[in-house]
Amino acid sequence: MVAMAKTGYKAFNKAYEVMLKNDPHAQKSIDHHLLKTMVRLDKTHQGDLYQKVPSIATTIKDHPLYPIAQALKGANDKATIQNVLDFTKKLADLADAPLDQMVFGGTELEIIARKSDWCSDLTRLGVVLLQCLDIPTRFLYLANLEKAYHGHVVGEAYYENTFGVIDFTYGVAIYKEAPIAAHILLNQPHIAFKAYQKYISDTTLLNAITGYFKAIAISHYNPMDPTNNYQKSSLNRYYKTLLSTKHQGTWLMGEDQA
Repeated sequence: MVAMAKTGYKAFNKAYEVMLKNDPHAQKSIDHHLLKTMVRLDKTHQGDLYQKVPSIATTIKDHPLYPIAQALKGANDKATIQNVLDFTKKLADLADAPLDQMVFGGTELEIIARKSDWCSDLTRLGVVLLQCLDIPTRFLYLANLEKAYHGHVVGEAYYENTFGVIDFTYGVAIYKEAPIAAHILLNQPHIAFKAYQKYISDTTLLNAITGYFKAIAISHYNPMDPTNNYQKSSLNRYYKTLLSTKHQGTWLMGEDQA
């Protein structure tokens, strides 16, 4: 009997389920929908998750980001992806809103206008930009299950006839002679370390990022779905506590006891 895939908030473990349910985005937003529909990547379900290339809506040219994306087109897909990564990383570098003024979610145009260093917002923006450039791209939710609150969101693009992980927050494309897919990084995290090392000198941060690839879930986003909810939200009580406290990799609010 084939094991059922771990999905949604329960894709990782009990503590991360609590954390994900408390994500600061509006509960009915597209951002929570992406969390609810993600599928855990493991050996059993790897084939299903890599069998098909993610689709791009035929109406993507009608998306408000389409003309912005065309200005980022490079000589080839690899160059185009790097242009998009440079664009999103710059937004992250320019983001400076204090905790009590942070905004989450909204449309991709609103994310550009306000700037953001929140990885899931930047990933949603980057995924749309690449889809507008005819590069199929999906979400990757990462978690280090050995530590508390060690999660991150990146993308996985299909180019050069394979999948490759890309990080819109740090501007990193994981590439070694060819794009490197998420399922490879699950077993060889040192590849991620070497890729990020070119952009980040802080060893503590590098080790943290490498740890993110210990557990991965995949979600697909159709930006042209008319049912998408782009409600914005502010920081909730849970995340105010999390972001204002030194947790040192341990669960602060009883998540692992829930």
